[in-house]
Amino acid sequence: VRSYTHSPAFRFDYLVKKAYGFHGSGVRRKVRFPRRDVIYKIIKMEQDRLDEGHISDSAFKEMAKLEKPRPLGLHAGPVPIELGKPSIVRACLAEWLPVSLQLTKLDLIYSSDKHGRTLERFYYHARQYKHTITLMEVIGDGSIIGMYASQAWRQSPTTYGDGECFLFRVSPNPVVYKWKPGQLHPLAVGDEAHHEGDYSTQEAEHLRSLVEQFMSGRANFLGMGGGEGCCGLGLNEDMTRGSSGRTEGFQNDPLPGDGATEFEVGLIEVYRLVRQMDGKGVEETGSWGIAMSDNTTDTASMSADI
Repeated sequence: VRSYTHSPAFRFDYLVKKAYGFHGSGVRRKVRFPRRDVIYKIIKMEQDRLDEGHISDSAFKEMAKLEKPRPLGLHAGPVPIELGKPSIVRACLAEWLPVSLQLTKLDLIYSSDKHGRTLERFYYHARQYKHTITLMEVIGDGSIIGMYASQAWRQSPTTYGDGECFLFRVSPNPVVYKWKPGQLHPLAVGDEAHHEGDYSTQEAEHLRSLVEQFMSGRANFLGMGGGEGCCGLGLNEDMTRGSSGRTEGFQNDPLPGDGATEFEVGLIEVYRLVRQMDGKGVEETGSWGIAMSDNTTDTASMSADI
């Protein structure tokens, strides 16, 4: 072998061509990823292929259930993640999130131990980010409960958010409560042609307002979900006490494991979601994680990922 490779007649590119079927320069060529417009065309082609296959939405969802998503990743930052660190917690969150957000990582943006235990600090650190997950520890029974917000938390005299919001408990006995307007009285979802005698117009409007009460951000209160004199999950001004009751839109039970409607709160953490491939926040990207602008800047920490 030595005598052959040191011979003046030896040609490395010819050897590579014979061995691999193309010129050696092609082996060492830098890998190029497709342009964004090419990716969009590929997505459209796959969607058209799916439509031609006449696969119903229900069948597609059943196919998706066959393989559970992997646990969300962890994006390492200056403040270590505590509540979201166990893999069972991240596995539950991945399963409950919309499909387009399942291949993401948790990036800590607020910790009550590090950034201050007030709603003012909470709003300040969460104000720029859509699609956030809030986890909190219930003192006493040790439950870990929380909520997923589809819009950025902020102070507002009106409610905001949409039907993608949900409430959950990850420990003990994980359970999720998605928005379920279809299970409510028809007047609550806009069908005023039925049961007109059961509710007055005023009562129907009140019920509808409770159903559509997703996110509430006030100077002295933060909560998700609306019920009669309660919310699905709420925090007081100094974030030391929480409350949880049955709501009209989520049809949830009280979130703590012991069923308590009022409780003391320990550590609180809020995470934004970032893409696994480059650490960019999902609020900077399209619904399937494709960057929408070449000029988008990455506000995530560029430290090592776990």
